[in-house]
Amino acid sequence: MIVSLLPKYRVMGLILAGAILPGALTASSAPIDFTRDIRPIFAEHCILCHGPDDAKGGLRLTDRELATIELKSGARGIAPGDAGGSEIVRRILSSDPDEKMPPPGKAEPLSPVQVEKLNRWIAEGADWPMHWAYRPLSEVSAPSVKKPDRVVNEIDRFVQAGLETKGIEPSPEADRYTLIKRLSYDLIGLPPSVEEVDEFVKDSEANAYEKVVDRLLASPHFGERWGRHWLDKARYADSDGYEKDRNRPNAWRYRDWVVKAINQDLPFDQFTIQQLAGDLAEPSDEEARLATAFNRQTLTNTEGGTDREQWRVAAVMDRTETLGSVWLGLTVGCARCHTHKYDQITQTEYYELFAYFNNGEETNANVARSEIEMAKYERAKAAHGVKVEALQKEIDALAGKLKPAREAWEKEYAESLTAKKSALTFHELTDAVVSGTGKFDSLEDGSFRGKGAHPDKATYFVKGGSSLKNVTAVKLEVIPDKTLPKSGPGRADNGNFVLTHFELLAGKAEKLDPKKHGVKFVDAMEDFQQGKFPAVNALDSNARTGWAVGGGVGKPHEAVFRLAKPLSFDGGYRIQIKLDQQYGGRHTLG
Repeated sequence: MIVSLLPKYRVMGLILAGAILPGALTASSAPIDFTRDIRPIFAEHCILCHGPDDAKGGLRLTDRELATIELKSGARGIAPGDAGGSEIVRRILSSDPDEKMPPPGKAEPLSPVQVEKLNRWIAEGADWPMHWAYRPLSEVSAPSVKKPDRVVNEIDRFVQAGLETKGIEPSPEADRYTLIKRLSYDLIGLPPSVEEVDEFVKDSEANAYEKVVDRLLASPHFGERWGRHWLDKARYADSDGYEKDRNRPNAWRYRDWVVKAINQDLPFDQFTIQQLAGDLAEPSDEEARLATAFNRQTLTNTEGGTDREQWRVAAVMDRTETLGSVWLGLTVGCARCHTHKYDQITQTEYYELFAYFNNGEETNANVARSEIEMAKYERAKAAHGVKVEALQKEIDALAGKLKPAREAWEKEYAESLTAKKSALTFHELTDAVVSGTGKFDSLEDGSFRGKGAHPDKATYFVKGGSSLKNVTAVKLEVIPDKTLPKSGPGRADNGNFVLTHFELLAGKAEKLDPKKHGVKFVDAMEDFQQGKFPAVNALDSNARTGWAVGGGVGKPHEAVFRLAKPLSFDGGYRIQIKLDQQYGGRHTLG
């Protein structure tokens, strides 16, 4: 071996004999809101037994129609306007353990406040509004305002009405510098130029603002600014994702289609149709075929050992769930495994959507560019070529001028490396000893070789002195030798070793103390390691880990241990390196 230094929540109430004592409740007298007050009660205490997956007694509390039907018993779970005639109230208040709901052990019993809310809700008619996402769109009239002079368009009426309701005065109109900056960032995502700002500030015409808006809407950057939001929904990326994450060199074609569609104000119905089924609806339209790349934006797993059918199905599910979230505004993914408990999506409906994408063939298609695009592309390519050629000539000229200086620097650097290499001489490490029995031979090349019996475990100490400053690492070289099993470099029968701990002490004291002179390491690297035995393991105190070279015996190897901060003393100093090998089985260094 050779060692060298490298420079450098409680509401209380009473329930008695099944009767609710009004004075004992603390619930608010505010109107009952189903979503806020009742749905959470059902979700926490009832849905487990009366939900989409189960409907004990025929009662299902997932929508009003199912919750109010006549049950097999002749009773109604919920009788709107009649809390006393509602079976769920009777069961909740029952003292009979065979009838009480929820059953003991299934869910926590309702609190008095919750019971009171449920009674009031049913007595008030059991209003169960449809979720806003399922309500049909309706025309909304713009509200009237007290100060119509502040209204420029219908949107202003809603804003002004809201401000008047809260007694808030609107802020004054922003100055022109602020307006053009807002417009530019909002519409194209870029700041205005100095010239554009000056032109707008000086424009005294009444439609100055509208002109800026029109200019920005006509900018190709408008599609880039607003297309990125759609690309996020489309899960666009230019690589496959997962472990291999291979590049998708033509992904940009779909990205550019989105930018172009937005810049051309493509109607949303066409924008939708082309992306979902452009190849079917408009088979001869090359651009519509290109739009279907929306469906190709799934992650692709090409790691070795993957099941192709598994990941094909995963891609189909991704397309189904993207359709749900992007166009339907629904998290249909839950219905992949079960009928949704809250959204009106059944598992059957999920797989009806799934079937649409499941028939698709995963193929590549060559979609040609338009003649205009091709001409534009060729012009840009030629112009780019001219620029590259000019830059290359400039680079060549500079390289010619720099050649003599570079050659001189290379020569000087090579000489300095040679000089530094000489600073890595090993003769400064003057001694190596083994704890307990055992000795070393000091060889002519500066290495130490153990002799005598091969110990089961061992601790070596390499001692010496140094005058090097800014030492940043310590390198340990382990060397094979024909006198070792399998030529080593270890002394185990298979030629291996395990260095379980590596420690460095440094200082000017005659005797180095680990508490005072210990040097901290932060990392280690090696030219070869056996599986889970990298050199960095030698920096912990675990005797079952360390650096080993199984699979690489009979060859020289080295490990470099990096210091937390450079080691430097004025003048000479002493060093001691501890090589601990406590793995056992004679896994010691030769």
